[in-house]
This record gives sequence, C-alpha cells and structure tokens, in this order.
Amino acid sequence: MLQILSIDLKKLTFQKNNNLTRRVLKDFLVTHQKIGNDEDAVKVAMVFMVENILMSKREIIFIDNFMFKLIDDEDKFEDYPWRQICYEETHQILVIWILN
Repeated sequence: MLQILSIDLKKLTFQKNNNLTRRVLKDFLVTHQKIGNDEDAVKVAMVFMVENILMSKREIIFIDNFMFKLIDDEDKFEDYPWRQICYEETHQILVIWILN
C-alpha cells in the first residue's frame, strides 16, 4: 500500500487552505469529481466521515492535522478508541447543555 504523508495529502487536495473546516471539506467533496487517486479519495472520505458523523460538530470547526495522519495509517485508524472518544465528546456536550 502506498503511504503518502498525511500532511502531503492535505496540501495536495486542499492547496489553498492551511486551516481546513468541515464546511470546506464538504464543499470540496460535493464539487470535485476526482480526488487524486482512488486511495486519496477514500482517505478524504474517511476524514469527512469521522469529522462530520462520528465527531459531529459545527461546520466551522477546524479539522485537526492529527486526523489526516491517522487516516494514513490503516492499522492505527482501526485501533483508535473511537467508542471512548465519541462517548467522552457526547458526554461533554450533554453536560454543557444541561448546565445551560
């Protein structure tokens, strides 16, 4: 499997944006029919899925470069504690909503 440094994938795909928001990522996926090679397209779609479905937040929130690095390493992505992270983030949001 060809390993591309995650920051390179981000730079190649989103050349004009150093700081990438969820909204920019969504607009990019909707308007671009071809993203590099098939592997790059899958990685960008995985970033979209994680950032907008698993970790759903407002579209203006920036995407952390960590996510691009994690997507580049399939084993680390599979072993990442998604359940715990999603639970903790959901719990934090619920506590804030309850207290306000």
